[in-house]
Amino acid sequence: MSAWIANLPIRHKFLLLCLIALFMVATPVALVLRAMVHNLQTIEAERLGLPPTRDVLTAVKLLQEHRGLSNAYLNGDDSRLAVLQARRRDVTAALTHAGESLTPLRDPGPGRALQALAADWETLAQEVAQGQLAAPLSVQRHTELVMRAIHLVEDVAAVSGLSLDPEAESYFLIQALTRDIPRLTEQLGLARARGTAMLVREDFAPEQRQALRDLRRWAVTYADDAKRNLARAAARRDQEGDVSELDARVQAAQSAVTRGVGIIDHLLDPKVEPDMASTAYFDALTEVIADQFALSEVAMKRLGALLDQRALAHRDGRRRGAGARARWRGGRCGDPHHDAGHARRDAGSASSGRGRPDGALAQQKP
Repeated sequence: MSAWIANLPIRHKFLLLCLIALFMVATPVALVLRAMVHNLQTIEAERLGLPPTRDVLTAVKLLQEHRGLSNAYLNGDDSRLAVLQARRRDVTAALTHAGESLTPLRDPGPGRALQALAADWETLAQEVAQGQLAAPLSVQRHTELVMRAIHLVEDVAAVSGLSLDPEAESYFLIQALTRDIPRLTEQLGLARARGTAMLVREDFAPEQRQALRDLRRWAVTYADDAKRNLARAAARRDQEGDVSELDARVQAAQSAVTRGVGIIDHLLDPKVEPDMASTAYFDALTEVIADQFALSEVAMKRLGALLDQRALAHRDGRRRGAGARARWRGGRCGDPHHDAGHARRDAGSASSGRGRPDGALAQQKP
């Protein structure tokens, strides 16, 4: 073998060396490019999950409001009937919009689940409008729809890959967005509905207060979960971007929870006769819940920015890798005439002074 190599023409020796080098380099380069393509596809799939997540969360918010308004209406308070009717239209529009944003997902499961949810919603909304439901049954059926919508948010995160995001900051943001904050708003929403009914009926029996106390406890639990995941995300920030709005929203949302818990505690104190109007209680807790959804919206923007930055980085890396491979393939490796031509030009440049810095030429003597 060594004698055969030694007897090869110089051109073939160069060619053989190039083939060996190409084999050694091509395989790892191809693996790196393949990994880059896979990572980019994963990021693009995650980005497809953001619009339906946002839209389904909007539907959750509106369903919770419709539940509270329905509970007051079915308990005899028709002062906000026009608001209740408007909220019904809002929920229907939000579910329609969410269905449109679910279409690009590869998995049809979430879309089918939303269609079933929308059909059940229309039935419930019609029965509420006709006054056919008892208030407790209305709350129960609304709550079932809200939980289905929250589970749908988690399903979207699962099929889009958001729930498996590999980066620490975005992972903890996603946990807060798709699990903690929706559950927090649901407990606050239930506390809003129950407290409103208590004030409308002026029913502060021990069992009513105990049910409200349980909702308060779960709200505090989920608020703490959200706080810890948001703090973990903030501690792992390693990319550029303005996060001042996000930090302000986190602070505002956490302060709102403290304020909301205080409002609930006012109804729980057996030594104090509640003097708050049902509408004031409803509006106060609605503001608390709105602050949580405002936080979700800003956190969603931050998550989208993180995914955009990662997609851009992967595209740049892929272009650089593809460019290096193209330059390697386009080279004239193994061509001794090509190499000799370069050598002759270099030698000519050296003898004539070409190729030197201008300062070196200036120092030559005539």
